[in-house]
Amino acid sequence: MSTIKSALIVSMLALLLTAMFPGYAANKVPLRLCFEDAEQKPWTHPDGTGLNFELLKRVEAITGESFSFHALPWKRCLGYVASGEFDGVIGAAMSAERKQYGVYPQDEHGRELVAANLYSTDFNIFVRRDSPITWDGRQFKNLSGQVAAQAGFVVALTLRELGYTVNEQSKTAENGLRLLHAQVVDAAVLQGHQSLQLQRKDPRFSQSLKVLPLPFSKFPLYLMIAKVRYNKDPQRIQAIWRAIEKERATISYKAREKEALQID
Repeated sequence: MSTIKSALIVSMLALLLTAMFPGYAANKVPLRLCFEDAEQKPWTHPDGTGLNFELLKRVEAITGESFSFHALPWKRCLGYVASGEFDGVIGAAMSAERKQYGVYPQDEHGRELVAANLYSTDFNIFVRRDSPITWDGRQFKNLSGQVAAQAGFVVALTLRELGYTVNEQSKTAENGLRLLHAQVVDAAVLQGHQSLQLQRKDPRFSQSLKVLPLPFSKFPLYLMIAKVRYNKDPQRIQAIWRAIEKERATISYKAREKEALQID
């Protein structure tokens, strides 16, 4: 294929992408996205693999965007987005505090666009097998001690708002289960798939701990963009969110997600 013909094809592709995604433009500076440096299986791994990255690479392909990924402790990650040092964070639940410095997917009326989430996850409740603690979907019964939650997660704030004493020493689901096993806390509210796998498969926890039937809550998690970045080019960011929504709905991605979420 001649150089001239190749250039024409590239130009036509760029025009098509511009028409499909108004925020697309060639040669834009890559968006710097941070994510938690603790494993959130199967969504993100510290080495930059996982379903979230597979999805975002699909988004790069159909929009012509470019992302750079940076693993950081969660609280530091959020702090860098608040300061504008990073353009966005992968896997953020919505909260009033975060909306002060970040922007979430929204429709033309400014309402939360849930369909553009990266994924949604249950926060499961774990207690010791001999514990009388129960959860009815609104409140705990027979809970008098601390509840473990992963540091910096929105669920910790939710627990405090309900009046419970929260222990945020845990960076990972594994550490939360360790605190429960060691009787430092009376319950642990931990993020979804990975916490279930640990409780079911790890001999340290499978015999001594149990998961309650009802999850504490379910959160959609988003690609949250720093306000300073969004305000510079809202069309660009809106195009990325629309592409996330589109790709998550494809048959191929749904099959990939289902495969990764199998708990054997």
